[in-house]
Amino acid sequence: MVLGYRINRYLAGELAYTYFGAIDVVEDFELSASSPFPLVVLESTSRISGPSLSVRGILPIADGFEAFIRAGLLLADQEVQHNLSNFIRTNAEELWIVGIGLDVELSQRWSARFEFQSSDRFPRGPAIGPMALERYGFGLTYDF
Repeated sequence: MVLGYRINRYLAGELAYTYFGAIDVVEDFELSASSPFPLVVLESTSRISGPSLSVRGILPIADGFEAFIRAGLLLADQEVQHNLSNFIRTNAEELWIVGIGLDVELSQRWSARFEFQSSDRFPRGPAIGPMALERYGFGLTYDF
């Protein structure tokens, strides 16, 4: 979900909320043969979501066709749950985001948006290793 305001022909500000989905990780650990549990399987699920505030620099290319770049800040919340316990660990980080995309006008008020966004690496947390957040997006925009 995105709410934005176009300041002028070349600049816009946007507030968005993004859910990046779930990542399932399965790790097998082989312990010594003398261990009572020679194989331990650790399964974890990580979910990342959060609001972002960004600025878009817009380059009109042709009538009804614009390219843009994005820079902003993502306030990411991570929840991690393991199969060994029902305890959910949380981690919050502020990550820089950048993006590039195209807006194509479909009618006077509607446009289609294609975009790629990338962020800083989410650092290693207490329950899972570091990860990069990247997102390809397609959406429709309505101008009031």
